[in-house]
Amino acid sequence: MLRNRQRGVVLITTLMLVIFMSSLFVLMSKDALVNQKRIFYRTIENQSIDTILGLESTYLYYIKNNSDMSFNQSFFNNLDNSRINKYLIDIFPDASIDISLKDNTNCLNINSVVSLSTNDEEIDYIKNEINVSYIFNYLNLNNIDPIITSEFLDQVLDWIDTDDEPRSYGIEDYFYTGPLSINKQYTGKRLFFNKNELLTLPALSQIDIKKLNHICVHPHSTKLLININSLVLDDYMLVQSLFPEFSADEAKLFIKEIPLSRIRNKSELSRIYNDYSLDNLDLFIYKAGFFQIKTKVRYRDFDFSVTSFINDLNSNSKISHRHYNND
Repeated sequence: MLRNRQRGVVLITTLMLVIFMSSLFVLMSKDALVNQKRIFYRTIENQSIDTILGLESTYLYYIKNNSDMSFNQSFFNNLDNSRINKYLIDIFPDASIDISLKDNTNCLNINSVVSLSTNDEEIDYIKNEINVSYIFNYLNLNNIDPIITSEFLDQVLDWIDTDDEPRSYGIEDYFYTGPLSINKQYTGKRLFFNKNELLTLPALSQIDIKKLNHICVHPHSTKLLININSLVLDDYMLVQSLFPEFSADEAKLFIKEIPLSRIRNKSELSRIYNDYSLDNLDLFIYKAGFFQIKTKVRYRDFDFSVTSFINDLNSNSKISHRHYNND
């Protein structure tokens, strides 16, 4: 009887050991699979970055060496993705790549609400009343309540400026760090780098972000410049925000009068719009000053994207900023 009990104990111990070793093996196999998958995707990511940076360099070279070209809307629409996909075929046969190059100079730069000021060797940002009025006009055209618009603009200004004094509708650090704040953070005290950063502003919870279609961010720049040659009819609200006396039809007529051969300088601009009494034509430039390259690589269930911003205001094209996986 005792011997049978010992046999039972040995059998149970053996079974428990087998179960333990099996569980350990499963866990180790799972970890190994996860690590293998992680290495695989990291390889794809590295290859994607190399490919994207190569394409980026190609576009930079193209822009630098075609400074006299008219980078109008038809140019950007005629980019051929099928040729670009050939870059990935040898690396990942099932991969595809989508790339878009667009003029980022036919929009209202949110950073233009301030101007750079240097006082006592300290850098600060002061409110640019004129540019604020253009953005206010644009939001008003999109039927956004004026009070919400004022909240939004004051919060943008408080986010950028270096002081801790809130404006009438603005908010400073204590709002973001207080007990009612979900996301503990501080105001940037810098220019916006990314349009998604606007989502941190409480006022934006009351605004449909799709209504900010013509609001953009030019990293490191407070300039507001519009490439007149890339305007299309869908940009009529942008024109109205600059010239609030225009009706929608008048703004569309303004765009229609842009010649296909493009406007090359201010004298041509003044001649074409001689019948208009416009005093802010200096807002217009005649080639794209900022470009945006958006590249997305897809491979099976993996995708990776890079959005790159090119500053070409001085015909010295350079990448000013990149965002990764920022769709």
